[in-house]
Amino acid sequence: MTVTKLALYNDALRLVGAERLASDTEAREVRYKLDEIWDLDAAKHCFRLAKPLFARKTVKLDSPATITTHGLTNEHTLPADYAGMVEVFADEDLDQPVKRRLIEDDKLYAEIGIVWLRYVRDLTSTFTNWTPDFARVVSAYIAQQLATRIKPDRAEDLTLNLETAVQVSMDLSAQEEAMLRPQKTLTTLTKEWLPIYNDALQLLGLRRMTTISDERADRTELDAALDGQLVRSLLEEYAWNWARITVQSEENTRFESDFGYDCVHEKPIDLVRLDGVFRDEFCRTPLKNYADEGRNLYCNDDVIYIKYIPDTYEGQPAAWPASFKRFVAAMMAQQAEPSIPAVRPEIRAGLPEKVDRRQHDATSNDFMQSPPQRINTGSWVRARQSGTRNSRDHG
Repeated sequence: MTVTKLALYNDALRLVGAERLASDTEAREVRYKLDEIWDLDAAKHCFRLAKPLFARKTVKLDSPATITTHGLTNEHTLPADYAGMVEVFADEDLDQPVKRRLIEDDKLYAEIGIVWLRYVRDLTSTFTNWTPDFARVVSAYIAQQLATRIKPDRAEDLTLNLETAVQVSMDLSAQEEAMLRPQKTLTTLTKEWLPIYNDALQLLGLRRMTTISDERADRTELDAALDGQLVRSLLEEYAWNWARITVQSEENTRFESDFGYDCVHEKPIDLVRLDGVFRDEFCRTPLKNYADEGRNLYCNDDVIYIKYIPDTYEGQPAAWPASFKRFVAAMMAQQAEPSIPAVRPEIRAGLPEKVDRRQHDATSNDFMQSPPQRINTGSWVRARQSGTRNSRDHG
């Protein structure tokens, strides 16, 4: 049935328990009261309450006036059909909400000069796009207001009816446009990363991703965990045998030590964790007397061997042992879990134990199954070309 003012009035009268109108101009006292409620912007009030999806619109505001009244110096004019706020964003992808803002005198004030306003339009003058659920919100509101005038004993029940109608309308809108959207991901997954993401999702009791381009709110939170250098922190924290390499370093004669030790060695540029400095290529004799300062190592030996964990492995899950992959997935799940409302309480409660178990498995397996270590040489280790020593694989 087409939405009309008469249909709204009659539905409100039905809810109140009063006689229907033959037309919206019928000369009856109750119609006059209905007009009073309508003329007080009843429909506009309902647009603000329910924020129906059909009335939402996004506009770019990029021509502000500059004011000095307060710190929010950019004054944006609100659209003429503005009825209520959905959100204000600082980017066209609608990922970055603007929280420092205020509205006064039909103006939006913000710190930034270009904003994207998502708002609810006032479509009171046309019923063309009204949905049945929103029409019920309007008639429920009119009925609640009318009851306070002619049947006060019905007011409480009709207030509950209005709250239910509003919630139903908002839920239906949310099914098509979630109030909390996933941010546009900036992380490009590879096939090597997908199983790790899915392992983390499985730990959180959430459905798996089917493709590497799947954009979901929970995937975005896992992205954020990785963007916080989670893998690098794990490489720094543990002396992983599988990730160690050893390089030969010769004194860099471009630098001179002003005091103390005679020789200056540059650290590897890809160093994440320093695990030892040695005097021999078999790493049997530790160098005990040296200083570690900034990007350099200072000692009295012109040739040393540096054992360390490089950052090469940070973005190469294909090179990780299976137990380390499982540990990374568990840490991703633990860091993302507080920001994912869909995780069930019992999953949250049991997650720390699972993380501890995977950490123990990864460190134990690494200790028992450490692979052969390598001695590498590269251009950075040579401050001079004389006295070149051959590198060799060694255990």
